[in-house]
Amino acid sequence: MYFIGKYSTSLMARILTAPNYVLVTCILFVSLIGVYASKGNSFDLWLALIVGIIVFFLNKLDFAAPLFVLAFIFGPMTEDYFRRSLMLSKGEYNVFYTGPTALILICLILLVFGFSTYRSWKNNSKPTDSSVEKGENIQ
Repeated sequence: MYFIGKYSTSLMARILTAPNYVLVTCILFVSLIGVYASKGNSFDLWLALIVGIIVFFLNKLDFAAPLFVLAFIFGPMTEDYFRRSLMLSKGEYNVFYTGPTALILICLILLVFGFSTYRSWKNNSKPTDSSVEKGENIQ
């Protein structure tokens, strides 16, 4: 492994000098081959293309991709643990807000939400320099 890595590093670095449209096309092609090779299902190809298009537009709208990756990773786990905790509590929802840890977390969430709402309200209610010159918002 060491010798392969040592002698192929310069070759791999030269690949990056190719134009972006060539690199993107090759990466897309190899990715789609990998998706099809995993199960041999054409539905997975369409799903990969649709997800790729959605991620492209989300990047154009400045959404953070790591948040979506975390949601895809932790989403199923969260559902499983939620279902498991409801089964242990025999369908009672009060298990989520009666414990001391839950109450501390709920209070922290409310404090952060309230503080951020107060700061945005305070920043929006300040009169700007141009409005002061015009005589607006004076009490």
